[in-house]
Amino acid sequence: MTTEHGETKPKTFSWVRVGLVVCFILAPLLGLEAWCKYSQRVAAEELTKKFRAESFAVLGNARGADELRDAVGERGYLFSSPQGEWVAIRYVDSHIWPGSWIAVSVDSRGNWWVSNEHYCGLFLSYRRQLERVANAKTDEEREYHADRVASFPLLTKLQNAPSLESSHETLRELGFRATSPP
Repeated sequence: MTTEHGETKPKTFSWVRVGLVVCFILAPLLGLEAWCKYSQRVAAEELTKKFRAESFAVLGNARGADELRDAVGERGYLFSSPQGEWVAIRYVDSHIWPGSWIAVSVDSRGNWWVSNEHYCGLFLSYRRQLERVANAKTDEEREYHADRVASFPLLTKLQNAPSLESSHETLRELGFRATSPP
């Protein structure tokens, strides 16, 4: 490779390429498949720890509804009640192999929750359906999208929860467990 000044630059060594060669070509030949599976699991666990720490930090530093909406990210959701209570869920997913994901939630009283369920686009799809209901131009269109919202029964239950205590029950139904902040 040549730089803009005409100097020759050596190619960068890629540990990723070496890892792929070892795991997919040499490992089966040498009986090292177990080592590859173990190292992939360790890599996924480390990425999940990173996602968890980032999620706690981002949610913990958010102040106000606008910052919370930003903190939950594209794949999360901020559930708000008319009483001013809320539940913020931040979901992070690597979408690359080896897969790693985590959902971290905090509520308006400072209760923290975590889940290792793979929600993928669940919260994003729910938010988009609610937006489609709100932006519908006709009653027929509104009804159609309202029916789609109904296909998310636990999220609808969380959105309409009469209290944080009932929100906590729904979080448990979704696969969350109470945790302490880091």
